[in-house]
Amino acid sequence: MSSTYLLECGCEEIPARFISNFCADLQKQCDKLLTQHRITFSSIETLATYRRITLIINDIALQQSDLKQLIKGPPKAMSLDKDNAFTPAAIGFAKKNNIDVSSLTFNTFNNKEHLSFQKHELGQPTKDILPLLIPTLLQSLPLPIAMKWGNAQYSFIRPIHWFVSLLDSNIIPFTCFGIQSGKTSYGHRTLSKGKSYLGKKINIKSATTYASDLITTGQVIVKP
Repeated sequence: MSSTYLLECGCEEIPARFISNFCADLQKQCDKLLTQHRITFSSIETLATYRRITLIINDIALQQSDLKQLIKGPPKAMSLDKDNAFTPAAIGFAKKNNIDVSSLTFNTFNNKEHLSFQKHELGQPTKDILPLLIPTLLQSLPLPIAMKWGNAQYSFIRPIHWFVSLLDSNIIPFTCFGIQSGKTSYGHRTLSKGKSYLGKKINIKSATTYASDLITTGQVIVKP
């Protein structure tokens, strides 16, 4: 099964000349992290206005792919003694990897036999990985300009006021730069006629209704 993930970073006004490259870096870094964490997807979109940077991951898998990997240990000559019993090196390799010595086999690596075992790691739910992955993504981005705000030591392209983080219609909670994610966005500062200086509050119903929610309630065109 697959879904749609939405991340919106609500910021102070970002100079237009920085937006295109920043979005490209966001897309590139996201692709890299998803691949590293074995989470498949069909495409990644980035959208932007002066006060928001948005990431949409289409057809994101709801679970990581399982990991199957042959783990290489010491050479065969170091793994067996003269009686063909496992040596301390072989026993130490098994202990280090939290496996029983009965799981150990010999396989050829670069024309030389080594002790080894087949590692099988079950994929975890994507909803459990994203709360860790998204802050890593945001903090890894190269910043053409870096601003700090308040008393904090962190920095971003502009001060951040909100995060929307939704997997379909479900909030993916995380905290980054001192901001807790949710499903509340904000409209145009003046046209939306909100009570907050940020604009009118907008409840984003789901990742797929994002663009329509913004234009209908907040007078913001994020996707022409």
